[in-house]
This record gives sequence, structure tokens and C-alpha cells, in this order.
Amino acid sequence: MKLSIIKTLTHSLIALFVLIGAQAVQANTGKAFSIKGKALVNDEPLTLGTTLKAGDKIVTGDKSAVRVVMKDGTVIDIQENSGFKITQYTFKEEAPEESSSAFDIFGGAVRYISGLIAKKDPTKVKLSAGTATIGIRGSFMNINTGVTVGQSDGAGMTALSVLSSVGQATVTLPDGSTLDVVAGQIGTINTNTGASSTAAAASDPIAAAAIAMANNPENAAAAIANMSDADAALAIAALVNNATQLGATKESVLAAVSKAVASKPSAAVGAAYITSALSPADAATFAATIAAAAPDQADAINAASNSGKTLDPAPASTTSAFNLREGIDGEVIVTLEDGTEVTIENNNPGGTPLTTQQIIEAINSANGG
Repeated sequence: MKLSIIKTLTHSLIALFVLIGAQAVQANTGKAFSIKGKALVNDEPLTLGTTLKAGDKIVTGDKSAVRVVMKDGTVIDIQENSGFKITQYTFKEEAPEESSSAFDIFGGAVRYISGLIAKKDPTKVKLSAGTATIGIRGSFMNINTGVTVGQSDGAGMTALSVLSSVGQATVTLPDGSTLDVVAGQIGTINTNTGASSTAAAASDPIAAAAIAMANNPENAAAAIANMSDADAALAIAALVNNATQLGATKESVLAAVSKAVASKPSAAVGAAYITSALSPADAATFAATIAAAAPDQADAINAASNSGKTLDPAPASTTSAFNLREGIDGEVIVTLEDGTEVTIENNNPGGTPLTTQQIIEAINSANGG
């Protein structure tokens, strides 16, 4: 086994792949930045190096999940037994107002955090589920089709639900009837009969953490205390992407990120990557803030920030050496460039996610270091 490849890699590159769910974020349209368990894209295994494009279909299985970041900063969390298609995607960095995207959820459930396209013109973003179209005038939505992928070809979703944690969604059925779902509500729709209703609902836990941090940076430590590093990074992403709608200033966002990292240093590199990917213009400021909160990881933080702000993975000379993904039972699977897989078991009490340090120690131990 080519464990020597891993041993020669720096702490920063290992941390970069681990702390945001073993990521390698998009250079073009989009890429998965976290894969748990196994997932397929167009019936082939999805890997962290696969560039996603319009027309691609992602399918997840039991206890599996995929998180995707698009070029404009849209974040999509595809949950277990789900199907998701990038129907259409055009992003012009120099003219985001001319960009557009369309996605189809053909089974299971997703979290959706809007990016720059929706912020410039929400009418340019379309989500569909079965025969329903979901217009987004918000930034954080949970969409559940009520069926697992394979149960339905998209028609006959009798229990489609849309939870709005930030902003508003409008669900439109083929007969023209609509249902508005505002923040703090869940809307339920039968796409066969057109029957629909809304009810008050608690925010998604990731969104709730972002809202708490936006309301008061002092809430940051408590907001992410029980989260995995990957979920903490996603909560920080939700805060950065929703700052304006949540009434948070740049200063308060930086303060919240600092306090979050100080309370959970293992999430520092993940925070550096995701903040830089979503807000490249502020990458240096975020990196400096995060490094001040976790100074012993400064090199790793700067490496992650540089990769994030350019929307590139780490240098090509090292990224091909291995990929990491989380197994369905919390183990970490290292795939080397020759295809060899090395599994690091998770024996933590209660299944607490493996930390970067545990993974590094296990790799070094396996390599006799």
C-alpha cells in the first residue's frame, strides 16, 4: 500500500481534505465537497475529483449523503436515498445577473443554500420536484419529496414538503395554483390532487445555528457545540451566504466565525476553505480571523483559504495522491492513487466523528511513523 504518499503530504493538505468532509471543490460547474458512504453520478461512482456539469444525475444510497458546491456558491446537501439532477447551469462571474440555474429533485431530500445567482435575481433559479416547481426568494430551504429515489419517476409526490428557514419559497403546480412558504413555515403539497397547507415549523438545525450566530456572535460556541466538523462548516457557510438577509454585518460574521473556531478548533481548516470559497474577496480577512482563533493551524488555514478563494482543489501534484470519504459507520476510507483503499475505523464513544489528529495518527501508525 502506498502509504508513503500520504506521509509525505503536509498536515495542511490532509486537514484540507478531512475537515470539510474530504473535499475538493469545483474548478468549473461544481464538485462534491463531502461524500459519506457511496453515491453515483450518471450510474458511475461519484468521486471528489469529478467535475459536475449540466445534465448530471446524482443518486445516494442508505446512510449516504453528498454535499455539492456550485461555481456561484450555491450549496446543495443531498441526503440519503435521494436523487438530484443539475438540469441547467450557466454562471458568468463577470456578469452574474446573466446567469441561471435549474435543479431537479427526483427523490429523497435536499438542503439548498442559495448562491450568487439567486442573490442577483431569484427568478433565475428554478427547483423542481415531480410536477411541482419551486421558486426561491430565500436562502435556506429543505425540500423533501416524500419518496425515496426509485419509488417514483417524479410524478405522484403526495407528500412533498418545503421547509423555509431563511426567506420564502413559492411552490407552483401544473394547474397554476401556488403555495407560499415563508421563513419559519413548512409547506406540504400533494402533487396529484393539488391539496396543500402550511404550518409553523422549527428551522433546520444547520440554519438554526447560522441564525443564532447572526443574532449574536457570542452564540457561536453553543450553536455548533454538538455538530461534526463538516456540519459546523456548513453552518458557517449558511451564515456567510445569508448574512445580509439575517441582518448580520461583516464585522459580526467575522466575530461569530472567530468564536466558532475558537470553540471547535478542529473545524478551523474547514471554516477557512468554505468562507473563502463563498466570499473570495474576503478570503484574506477570513483566513486571518480564523488563524488568530487557531494559531497552531495557520499553515493549514492559509492553504485552505488559497484553494477556496480560487475555487480550485489543492495543487495537482498532491491531490491525485489520495481521496478521503466517510463510511456509513463513521469510518474514514483513504483511497490511494493506485486504487488501494485503507480504512480507519471509528471507535470513538457514541460514534463521535474522527478528528483530523486521529486520522493523521492512524495514517502515521499504519506507515510505521
